[in-house]
Amino acid sequence: DVVVVKRGRREMSGKVDQLISVSIAERDVNGDGMLVWSYPKTDPELDRVTVKKSGVLSASSEHQKQGVWFRHASSWVYIYTTQPEDRGAFPQTTALAVCLQARDFHPDKYLRLAEVLSDVYDASASPVR
Repeated sequence: DVVVVKRGRREMSGKVDQLISVSIAERDVNGDGMLVWSYPKTDPELDRVTVKKSGVLSASSEHQKQGVWFRHASSWVYIYTTQPEDRGAFPQTTALAVCLQARDFHPDKYLRLAEVLSDVYDASASPVR
C-alpha cells in the first residue's frame, strides 16, 4: 500500500485513519489517579476528562471491568478500565484504564481494542509492546 500524509492525517488506499490517540491512566495505592502515558500527546483538557471518566479515581474500579464512551470536542473517546492482574508488575497500581480517541463512533470495535491493549499492557508493563 502507498501511504500519503496530508495535514497530519495518514491515508492508506484512500481511507483516513480513524484512531487519533491512545492513552493510559492509572490509580495508585494512595487513591490518586493520573494519566501516565499517551501517544501522540493529548491536550490537557482531554487528559483531565479521561482520568475523571475512566473510573480510576473510584475505588469500585478495583473490583470490576468496565467500558465507557463519550463525545469530546469533535471526536469519540472510548475507555476500558480494569485492575492489574499481575500485582508484581504493578505494585503501586490498583486500577488502570486504556483510552482511545477516534474520529468515528464504533463502541464495540474500540472497546474491544482497548481491552486487548489493556491485556497487553498488563502482561508486559510497557505501553509500547
